[in-house]
Amino acid sequence: MISEDLIWYAAYGSNLSEERFLYYIDGGTPVGTTRNYTPCADLTPPRETRAYKINFELFFARHADSWNGGIAFIENVQDNKINTLAKLYLISKTQFNHLAKQETQTTGVVNIDFKQTENEGRTVFKRPSWYGLVLFLGHVENIPVFTLTEEKTIESFTKPSEKYLMTIASGLRQTHNLSNDEIFHYFTNKKGIGEYYKFFELYDIVNERSNNAAEYMRIMLDDYAKEYSRMPEGDLKSQKKIDMEKLMRQYYGEIRIDYLGETFN
Repeated sequence: MISEDLIWYAAYGSNLSEERFLYYIDGGTPVGTTRNYTPCADLTPPRETRAYKINFELFFARHADSWNGGIAFIENVQDNKINTLAKLYLISKTQFNHLAKQETQTTGVVNIDFKQTENEGRTVFKRPSWYGLVLFLGHVENIPVFTLTEEKTIESFTKPSEKYLMTIASGLRQTHNLSNDEIFHYFTNKKGIGEYYKFFELYDIVNERSNNAAEYMRIMLDDYAKEYSRMPEGDLKSQKKIDMEKLMRQYYGEIRIDYLGETFN
């Protein structure tokens, strides 16, 4: 028999990483951040986890000091053409309320009316707040699925930090068994990423090559691209493209030059 106290929480940002999510339950300070999380009254681990897809568009906005950059949100209007990759955690309502309290940094008690949210499709438990809107996403095995996002429509997007994207990438590998190539493609068209990251920068991040050698290669490739774009059509430009392809192949492996950004076309 299904306990009426259990719900599914759908994570689509850094909480795709189960290691990261468990700080909301167990408390503590995640590696790479400065924020200390309060443990939940219910310390029971998630009863089950599974891969899931959300028909709300993913984007990156605001600025979280703990991540030093933009963080993940989903639009508050459904779009059936969109498939945002998520992870479901089967947790208690107490744990979801605790998660919502910490995500919104609420000082008082959070007590979401889950039945009303299910009936109406959404409820706002705090305003203004970045994650004050609870969305009902449907049922999985007769258990309701909920997630958090912002009530207000956001039109300005913010660059997420490399560490934040690496955390999401780790969660996508764990949950959806994606290759680095597939994660790269998943990230490229997301608002807040496409405007601020060159494709080869993003490829390095997904492959966790965020170091001095990667930075040197990025500068070199960028210089090549700028020089190439200024060259007139002809044999010299064709040779420059061949040289760039060789350089990129040495670093990235067998990969097409236009795969990493239109500046190289």
